[in-house]
Amino acid sequence: MRESYVRPVTGASEPKAEWVAVWRFRLVGLVLLAVAAVVTVWLVNKVLYAAEQDPTPTGPSPGVSAPP
Repeated sequence: MRESYVRPVTGASEPKAEWVAVWRFRLVGLVLLAVAAVVTVWLVNKVLYAAEQDPTPTGPSPGVSAPP
């Protein structure tokens, strides 16, 4: 019994130039490095300035009336 599957014809094409792949790799690497730098700066900023927020309220608490 023969198989009914027939491989599709694949068109041969010249491979793209090597320099295109090299620069694509460099560009993707630089973009990922820039994203990592931005995320790192953001996280360090959050960690360093998280303690600057004063958790004590400055005014009376809601629902509590001031003494007469």
